[in-house]
Amino acid sequence: MVAIEKWPALLIALLCLGMLLRMAMGPVRRARLDAWWRRLGSRVRPGKRVSPVRPDLAAQQAREAIERAQRMSRVQREGNVLTPDAFKGPRKPH
Repeated sequence: MVAIEKWPALLIALLCLGMLLRMAMGPVRRARLDAWWRRLGSRVRPGKRVSPVRPDLAAQQAREAIERAQRMSRVQREGNVLTPDAFKGPRKPH
């Protein structure tokens, strides 16, 4: 019987062997194997599907973040430098 301390080493050895076999395959079989792994992963984790790219939503969220940053009232601007008011108070000794 294999001791519990040897299980991680065994799993890593099997993983390395599998990757070595994958490298030895031709490109068509490798692509088929990769597609099979992706399908298997999507069945195992159904909630982790990749959402379609939405550049309009990303641009809208970026604009909102910029507007929130510009509305910050506790920041003093000196040219290109933003200085928060928290830096101006007394320092706490260590």
